[in-house]
Amino acid sequence: MHPSHDSIRREISSRDLFRAALKKWYLIFILGLICCAAAVFITYRRGDGAGPDSGGAEAYEEALAAYERDYESLTSLTERTEALLTEKRAYIASSLLTAIDPARVGKAVASFVITPSAQSPAAAEQLADAYASFFTYGVDWTETAAKEGTEPAYLAELVSTTPLISSSAAYAASTGAQSSSVPRGTVTVTVVHADAAKASELMDVIFAQLAEESGRLEEVLGAHTLTLAERYEGYYADTAIGSRSENLLQETYTLSTNLERLTSQLAKLKKPAASSASHAVSKKTLMKYGAAGLLAGALAALLVLMAGAALSGKVLSASELTELYGMKKLALITGKGARAQKAGLLAAAELLKNSGTNRPLLLTGDISAEDLRRCADGLNAAFDDDASVEIEEAGLLGENAENIRALGACGGVILLEKIGTSRHAVIADELDLIAAAGKEVIGVIVLSA
Repeated sequence: MHPSHDSIRREISSRDLFRAALKKWYLIFILGLICCAAAVFITYRRGDGAGPDSGGAEAYEEALAAYERDYESLTSLTERTEALLTEKRAYIASSLLTAIDPARVGKAVASFVITPSAQSPAAAEQLADAYASFFTYGVDWTETAAKEGTEPAYLAELVSTTPLISSSAAYAASTGAQSSSVPRGTVTVTVVHADAAKASELMDVIFAQLAEESGRLEEVLGAHTLTLAERYEGYYADTAIGSRSENLLQETYTLSTNLERLTSQLAKLKKPAASSASHAVSKKTLMKYGAAGLLAGALAALLVLMAGAALSGKVLSASELTELYGMKKLALITGKGARAQKAGLLAAAELLKNSGTNRPLLLTGDISAEDLRRCADGLNAAFDDDASVEIEEAGLLGENAENIRALGACGGVILLEKIGTSRHAVIADELDLIAAAGKEVIGVIVLSA
């Protein structure tokens, strides 16, 4: 006799609950991933999940200080680069030197011989350097620049000098003059311009101021003689001017490129948000909290599924049916394929043949009509060589009067239940009906989920 419905006290094995929960592993995995993502997101947003007195605020302060340093540095560098570029472009646009064609340079050239007095022969080198300095830096171009509509500096850069010290013998050999023991200095002045006539006019300005400078130098460095050796004008090719112009254009291009790069970096520089110190969270910290979230989510899902299995009232294992209701297990069909089902039904048929039960046997249970029909056909096929056993199928006994009549006409009942689907309350009601009809439960065939 099976226990009555009211006397059932179900004791569920934790192992059965664990197995039932693991069958829904995908739910455990999904919830674990959701909790992992949530933990990582919260940690990132809060900066290690710390409060205002911990490393999160410190990390924000460090990030803010780094941002301010970078911003100040980039801003200063950008402003300096922009100023240099503006200055360079203004120079190119206004300079007379940059307007000269290197293949046709107008030049005015004058060479001077400086002969110191016999009392101060060592002054030759000093005098040559002094005159070279005057020609390059000492000429007053203010009035001429005003007339030409330019700046004095743009006129001064048109002038170049070449000082040279030679012995008296060398000078005499080169000029045919009488040799003496006093060394002589030579200074060559070159004025360039796009127009050779303009170059000659600028040379005239130098000559006009030269007499006054000679008097001043005589007072400082001693008596000497300044002699014009030669002067000429004309057009010449000058690769040095061409190279200078190319270098100037290259410098301008480099400054322009650097300014664009600095402006782009400055635009991309973002100030850290005051509400978050998340930028300083390390990958290690994120991984730690992510793993903790994954485990917590998986454990929570496992516990919920185990609780759901315990409260569902469904069959969790074949041992529940045999131990709770005292039924004999005819077969446990664990596979879902036709081969595994056939093997299980053959094993059940062998046990039924040896039971000496009257036919027909009624196959019923809290299971789908498809599973019930397939198992009934399988059992009848196993009994083809034995006409003493016949299997009939019926749905739940309490569903209709036809099933009750089939119960009264059968020689015994075989229950067909499925793990995770069949309900204990329905099984108990079925057993009550079977007992009320005075029929015997031959055994139970259990299908795995």
